[in-house]
Amino acid sequence: MIKSNQGKPSGSKQSLVILALTFVGFSIPATAENQPSDIKTFSILLDKQVPKLLEDFMVPGSAVVIIKDGQVVYKKGYGFANLAKQKPVSLDTGFNIGSISKTVAAWGVMRLVEQGKISLDAPVEQYLKRWKLPKTDFDNSQVTVRGLLSHTAGLSLHGYPGWGPKDTQPSIEASLSGTNNGPGDVKLIMAPGTKWKYSGGGYTIAQLLIEEVSG
Repeated sequence: MIKSNQGKPSGSKQSLVILALTFVGFSIPATAENQPSDIKTFSILLDKQVPKLLEDFMVPGSAVVIIKDGQVVYKKGYGFANLAKQKPVSLDTGFNIGSISKTVAAWGVMRLVEQGKISLDAPVEQYLKRWKLPKTDFDNSQVTVRGLLSHTAGLSLHGYPGWGPKDTQPSIEASLSGTNNGPGDVKLIMAPGTKWKYSGGGYTIAQLLIEEVSG
């Protein structure tokens, strides 16, 4: 489940994959008592557990999707997409997926590594044409692809506040240079490889890397 940012007014059983079941640090454990024998049984469990979780964690709404053998076999919304209007979550409700998307970005980078198009330990700037890291007291050539993915590149910009549905989003280059709704530009603030420091900005560079290399 993905926490909604709209709380203000505003084939075998073994191959079953349950997407987004982790809920703000809580997950329904697969014990012998609640291990689903089929989709219907599991949906009954969801109907019982999810409304309580929404209340406990003060989340206005959420959605659940179950994929089996590559096909969506169950999807349902719970709670509200808009509390003021009491608009329920539907199958068309949009959610801010936030940093869950980093998993997909990392997969994209590693796919390019697998194809031999980039090297994990190469300076990331050798692949970038549309944007370069600004000059600082640190060595930009030490920012590697591996460092981006592992949050050890020494970069700034922890995370982003996000954009509303009606906002005009900037280009990746503009975002990296500071047009990003507040958090500032992406730059080196410590020597690469010396410390772990979470950087959403580093993954924005990874996004640009994928675009540059894959076309």
